[in-house]
Amino acid sequence: MTKQVATIDRIVGYLLACGNVLAGNGMTLDQGGPSYVFTKSIDFDALEAEFYFPKHIQLLRNDDQVHDSATWVSIDGPKAYAKYSQR
Repeated sequence: MTKQVATIDRIVGYLLACGNVLAGNGMTLDQGGPSYVFTKSIDFDALEAEFYFPKHIQLLRNDDQVHDSATWVSIDGPKAYAKYSQR
């Protein structure tokens, strides 16, 4: 199977298709940039099986976050949201 190149939109769509749910209105905006906030932890193993990740998209397993340093958009699981919303 050929992996797709990961983009934030593709990752968000994939997480939704796998049963994860966006919290609230789904997106927050703070000093760190825009974030898609999910109610369940990010399934990093599933993402790595599905996508090829370019260097600018980092999988931050310990923080429960995917970060795109090219656009400053992140995808946050509940652990990341709790940590970074306290800034």
